[in-house]
Amino acid sequence: MKNSHVGHKRYIFTVTAGRSGQSTLTSLFNNHIRSSYVAFEEPQINYLFHGRLSDLERKFRRRFIETHELLGRG
Repeated sequence: MKNSHVGHKRYIFTVTAGRSGQSTLTSLFNNHIRSSYVAFEEPQINYLFHGRLSDLERKFRRRFIETHELLGRG
């Protein structure tokens, strides 16, 4: 009997809420599943200014725009 899975790719998608162990899950899959591509999107803050202005921008953004709750930390 022929193996019907030979030559077929399988895709498995997982969806997790922020700060729920997605980084750990990614590490586990990368370390224990051969020939796999595992990735997740980390929350990032994209700053517009550099130098001293970036410190002020960061404080403003973290307080009013990219809050802990919006980054999945709250």
